[in-house]
Amino acid sequence: MRLLERPERLALQDKQKKKIVLAIFYRLAQDGNIVIFLQKRTEFQWEFPGGKVELNETLVDALQRELHEEVGLEIHASELEPFRCFTYEYHDKIVDLHCFLISIDILRFKMDRGHWFSLLEVAQSQFPLIEGSRSIVDSLKRKFYV
Repeated sequence: MRLLERPERLALQDKQKKKIVLAIFYRLAQDGNIVIFLQKRTEFQWEFPGGKVELNETLVDALQRELHEEVGLEIHASELEPFRCFTYEYHDKIVDLHCFLISIDILRFKMDRGHWFSLLEVAQSQFPLIEGSRSIVDSLKRKFYV
C-alpha cells in the first residue's frame, strides 16, 4: 500500500476507484499552535471526519452530508476551502481523498464524537492515524508551519 500524490499517480485501470471527502477542521489555539479535529476510527486509530461520495453527489454535497451524520454539524459551502487531493492505493482499490479545510469555532462541535489535537502532536510518526492520513498531516504541517 502506498500514497500517491496526484501528479505522480500511476495508471491502474484494473482497480476499483472510490472518491472520499475529508474535513480538516482546524483552529488557532491560545498557545499559538494549530489544532485539528480527529474522530476515533478504532480503539487505537484516529481519522479525519468524512466519507464516501455517492453516485451523482458533488464533493461539497457529500462532505456536508457526512459531517451532518458524523459530527452533527451543518456546514455551508462557503466555509469549505479545498486543500488537496491525495490518492491512496490499496491492494484491491484506489481511493481519491479530497480534503477540505474548515476553520471553525470549537463551540459548534459535539465533543463526544472526537477530539482536538495539536497538529504538531499528530505529525509525530508514532501518532496512531489510519492508513493514508500521514501524508495529509505532513502537508498540513508544511502549510501551517513552514
